[in-house]
Amino acid sequence: FLNTSDPLYQDAEILLSSELREPNVYFNIIRAILEGATKLGEIANSARVDVTNMPKYLNTLVKLRIVDKTRPLTSPKEKRSLYELTDNYFRFWLTYVYPYMEEIAVVPEQHLEFIKETYPGYMGPVFEKFCINAMKVIRPIQFNSIGRWWYKGQEIDIVATNDKTKDIMFCECKWQDNVNPRKIYEELKKKAETVQWGSENRKEHYAVFARSFDKRIKEDNVFLYNLEDIKAEMKWN
Repeated sequence: FLNTSDPLYQDAEILLSSELREPNVYFNIIRAILEGATKLGEIANSARVDVTNMPKYLNTLVKLRIVDKTRPLTSPKEKRSLYELTDNYFRFWLTYVYPYMEEIAVVPEQHLEFIKETYPGYMGPVFEKFCINAMKVIRPIQFNSIGRWWYKGQEIDIVATNDKTKDIMFCECKWQDNVNPRKIYEELKKKAETVQWGSENRKEHYAVFARSFDKRIKEDNVFLYNLEDIKAEMKWN
């Protein structure tokens, strides 16, 4: 990425130019989403694109699997849908390469140190996506739906449900070391109260994913996975 003659340094621009007729428009839309615009109107304003044309552009990016359209797992309402950047190559390139091309060309070693310092913050949403995929393999409970959840400022990284058994699992993902699982579990329980799904008799489960934990807790309905646990479970499955 930091070698100006390497394909990874410039492939993002080449890919958009070769696949799309208006690469600059798509480029601005992707940047707008990465910088925090998630709703159609917000993305249009940030990318300076006529809002009436946005569905066409966004649908194209969804088909290319660069962007995804998501809604809270338990919500059937289309109006609560958001757009997010899902392609990790574009995410990394737009975060660490494109804005710093002049610096990379002159002092790539210095920029590498900047990447190392800020990488933990960058990894947050990437780790969440990884944990969703890990859940599909590990399956601490049997579920038929999985995704993110949000409502009025509250967010839960992963929610998995089983419509037949009325099991529901709430998961939090922390790209951090020495995470306190008790604290995360208590916070998840409070958030879970606002998730409208199933009846009062639903069976709640919780999971915490982290780089490492400061200590383990033992609760019948709580699952903990550090990086070594995930590695072992994925290999076993």
